[in-house]
Amino acid sequence: MLYGRGKTWHYDFTVAGRRQRGTTRQTSESRARKVESKLIEEAERRGPSAVLRRAPLLCDFAPRFLEWVDHARHLAPKSRRYYRVGWNQIRSTPLMGMNLDRITTEELDSLALAGSSSYINQALRTLRRLLGKAVEWKVIAVAPAVTLMKELGREPTIDPETEAKLLAIAKQPMKDVLVVIQDTGMRPEEVFRIRIEHINWSQRLIFNPKNQSSTSACTDQRTNARPVNDSLFEQTGGLAVPFTQG
Repeated sequence: MLYGRGKTWHYDFTVAGRRQRGTTRQTSESRARKVESKLIEEAERRGPSAVLRRAPLLCDFAPRFLEWVDHARHLAPKSRRYYRVGWNQIRSTPLMGMNLDRITTEELDSLALAGSSSYINQALRTLRRLLGKAVEWKVIAVAPAVTLMKELGREPTIDPETEAKLLAIAKQPMKDVLVVIQDTGMRPEEVFRIRIEHINWSQRLIFNPKNQSSTSACTDQRTNARPVNDSLFEQTGGLAVPFTQG
């Protein structure tokens, strides 16, 4: 069944007793029907074994994906880190408690993530790869479309290769500042304001007293803090003392 919602057409069908629904991302009904037909054909091709099995929660499926990230022979080291940093954002969102087949395009479009467009897209690309692997491994029948944010040309980014070159020659405190920016998505001016008492290594949190995004999914709502991933912990850990919340 197709139905309109806003300017786009959405599908809702059942194959082998399993309901499938989402957006076709099409504004034309005829094109939407073609998308729906392909989705139905794909669900039927994969068979009942792939469709009837209850999809796991994202938090339960994640270890399998992260193991693939760490051991896939064709993944370059910079790609492994890219997905690890992207996952660091995802694990603080409500998606962790959702079944994989319940994660729709609408859920992803409404997901609250903080940071620059490129940093948010890093999380979205990680989700796209994770859900794509779930389809490949026949854990779910269809992966939702992931819409990336527009990355403005005026937002300079540093790719992993460039970062490695900079870290090789950078002196302190530039080295720590660069690592924090790259691994948390914080703006340079936000990092410049951080004092050592704003970092808690025991809880792996960096407190940002001036950040206005206190209700975003990738920050702790009580302390307005960003999580510290393994890479950041290894490169800068031990330099700070725990902060106390006032």
